[in-house]
Amino acid sequence: MAAIIQRVQGLRDSRIALAVFFGLSAVAVTAQPFGTYGQLEFGMRVVFWSVLIGISIVCGAVFDEISYRIVKPLVPWRAALVASVLMTLTFAPLVYLWSGVMALLGAGLDPKLWSIMINTFVPTLTVYSVIHLLRPYLSDAPVTEEEAEETEPQPRLFNRLAWSEAKVYRLSANDHLTEVATDRGVEQIRMRFADAVEEMDPVPGCHVHRSHWVPLEAVDAVQRRSGKLMVQLVNGDELPVSRTYRPRLEEARPDLF
Repeated sequence: MAAIIQRVQGLRDSRIALAVFFGLSAVAVTAQPFGTYGQLEFGMRVVFWSVLIGISIVCGAVFDEISYRIVKPLVPWRAALVASVLMTLTFAPLVYLWSGVMALLGAGLDPKLWSIMINTFVPTLTVYSVIHLLRPYLSDAPVTEEEAEETEPQPRLFNRLAWSEAKVYRLSANDHLTEVATDRGVEQIRMRFADAVEEMDPVPGCHVHRSHWVPLEAVDAVQRRSGKLMVQLVNGDELPVSRTYRPRLEEARPDLF
């Protein structure tokens, strides 16, 4: 819930969100899409579309965040589909009710829920899919030279993730894939486990098992379960600690032992 609230609050300071709001509102007021052409006078068009565009941006951010929380393992196209379904089931009835209100105020609208749902789902799925493909390359604001000098270099692995600013909790080998657990969910990337670990540089971390690597700051505690040593991460995951790699963990995090 905290992440969702933070995401919505972030829209207030986002220049991208502001540009999208004014841009889409202007286009909708001018083009009068989805069967509204000639049904609203200019003043009513501004109010009608501004409200809908504003609500759609907030709902879009909320359902995007929710989809990344519930789709596990994280697959971008599945997250886009889930977010689009949630958006349609929630936003379409709001459009229907808002259209009814405008009709009572004199607009020549005759809203049909099934039509609104189709007109919501198709463009929403398209937008989510494009955003998920471009998300690693999106930036809300340019970075100045001073900021670039102060900012710590990001691991190269982040460029492969759907969320380039995600907090990584662990890397785990899974056949020919590497499983990356982050605060945005779990992603599967097609690369060798050893290469993925190498691309986490310069984040301090260590192996706890031949199939598991963790950032040191992600380790919350070490405990025994059924005689086996387990490491507990801050996200609740538990991983086995093998005898081979225990000395490295003890050296890196002596406070845990």
